[in-house]
Amino acid sequence: MTRATQGLGAEHRRSVNVDELTRAGYAERLRRVYMDLLRLEVGPSFQFAPNPVVLRRHEVLGPDGPIYVYLRRGQRRIDPATDGEFCLTAADTGQQFPANAAPTGTAHPVAQAVLDARTVVVKPWWLYADYRAAAPADRVAPDWARRFPGFTLVPGLHTEPDGKTATTEVRVCREEAQTAETGAVYASGRAGAKKGDPPPSGRLTQPPGDSAFARASRGRAVSCLSGTGFQNSVECGCGTGLERCEPGAGFANEPPAFVLPTHTPLGEDAPFESSPQPAAAWQRLWWSEEAKHFLDRIFLEDAGRLRRIAAPAEIRGLAAAGSRLWVVPRSGVALLDGRALVLTAVQTAAADHLFGLASGDLVLAARGGALRLAIVSDELPRDATRGRQS
Repeated sequence: MTRATQGLGAEHRRSVNVDELTRAGYAERLRRVYMDLLRLEVGPSFQFAPNPVVLRRHEVLGPDGPIYVYLRRGQRRIDPATDGEFCLTAADTGQQFPANAAPTGTAHPVAQAVLDARTVVVKPWWLYADYRAAAPADRVAPDWARRFPGFTLVPGLHTEPDGKTATTEVRVCREEAQTAETGAVYASGRAGAKKGDPPPSGRLTQPPGDSAFARASRGRAVSCLSGTGFQNSVECGCGTGLERCEPGAGFANEPPAFVLPTHTPLGEDAPFESSPQPAAAWQRLWWSEEAKHFLDRIFLEDAGRLRRIAAPAEIRGLAAAGSRLWVVPRSGVALLDGRALVLTAVQTAAADHLFGLASGDLVLAARGGALRLAIVSDELPRDATRGRQS
């Protein structure tokens, strides 16, 4: 709890009365207090940059000047010189590209034949609303603010490396531009590197080896929408218009992508400030908004007026699960059922971690295992949950 919230809580203890609880707007005030108290605002310290969906970019020297080339870190490729790394080698560019750092070396122009062989040009979803069309033409424009509220690209995604030329298409590594829904499991058959062996072809790391799954499942079809497809197939890319991936204007772990609210005490639609943020900030923002939604389910169901719901003990945790809200008192678990909290027979410890599932079930994770709670009756008697150890 912050100092500000502690002071607010003290003010509540001195001045709140039952009549005040029925005033419109009080429920929203209480929701803000609990968001702070339970630390449900997901901040930037929580890094979320899954390689299968983040498109980073490097600036290289093309035949006619600097250009950007987009890539997915960890993308599988047949060539051991580029498998799991950038699709252009040190010999192609004159540079090496360490993860999350500026390139090293002296750039020289990449031959057009190399660019044509290893990269393709795409009109991506973030620049074209009709990116699935045969010839996309509905490019990002000022009227997008009205048509797509809240969608604002960072300036770096609008222009080429000179900072002036408008970006009308992007160059991306060829494997990342693939559109198939499924791909065959790939096993290179390469022998593992011996200790002390330098990486081949000027790489900074050794090429990825074959997993046990790849060796046992060579040729098997896997979904390109899954992490398994990304890790084990050279045929899985970002889809049509790169729709399965999010752009980043740089090579950092979380490169900037969109202009998003950064301070939203009054809600995301009335931010105090907006600034360039990584794509992951969008997920963090809406994870926080989801928590607000479920608190509102408790506090705001009566036209913005607060209705008191008796709790069996001091509440120390909440977990949103689908359309359900699980509440954790001091040593038990309860489920919000309309106008009441229904206490289950399950006991919890202070060290337990709670995870709500989209199905509405709750997972209690503790040392030694996990317990999954699920509804077995729509009538919700006290023992209307079942537990399954996993």
